[in-house]
Amino acid sequence: MIKLLADENFPSRSVDILRANGFDVLWILRSYQGISDAEIINLANAEQRLILTFDKDFGHLIFKEGITKFPSRRARQYFINAS
Repeated sequence: MIKLLADENFPSRSVDILRANGFDVLWILRSYQGISDAEIINLANAEQRLILTFDKDFGHLIFKEGITKFPSRRARQYFINAS
């Protein structure tokens, strides 16, 4: 099962639906409220989670600034940006 990390701006109803369907979802709003986007990326990387967000800055931080490299092609395919 894919492990997910929902950003603070991700809707609570969506988090609830994902969890009800068996997904392992860590929600920043409840667990790490206020951490930076870079810290979210590092947390997602450390726990091998895919980020769910409406924040367009993540793409810039990951791909333009090179904050992190995805461990595999498969991970890149599953990176989710709900913008």
